[in-house]
Amino acid sequence: APGAAMTADTRAADEEAIRAADLAWSKAAGEKDAAKMASFYAENAVMMAPEAPVMKGRDAIQQAFTTRMQDPNFALSFAPTKIVVAKSGDLAYDIGEFQLTSSDKKKKPSTLKATYVVVWGKQMDGSWKAVVDAPTTAAD
Repeated sequence: APGAAMTADTRAADEEAIRAADLAWSKAAGEKDAAKMASFYAENAVMMAPEAPVMKGRDAIQQAFTTRMQDPNFALSFAPTKIVVAKSGDLAYDIGEFQLTSSDKKKKPSTLKATYVVVWGKQMDGSWKAVVDAPTTAAD
């Protein structure tokens, strides 16, 4: 078909790029670096967390993480279990597991182990950024 050579299938490379981004993103969470964490979101990203208002935009997401990280018990780590890149090469989704620790009402650490879905969008510079981040409370 005309133009077929132009749209090479980059899905394997894209999946690797997203896997690497996930690793660096989780590391930033572990280091409680809100600015670094926010850098993995697209400018107009949306975060939809259970029992929280929808957060729109990288700045709002960074502010929310900055606030949460003031909790002395805060700890977050996550890893993908499945990454699917669209044939078009501009969108992908990533399903994974996360572990979030925060203080309960008695200031004791409480840990949630659950799942998430992230929709990734390829940016103009070729990098992948999270456009929708939707952690759930559903356990695997």
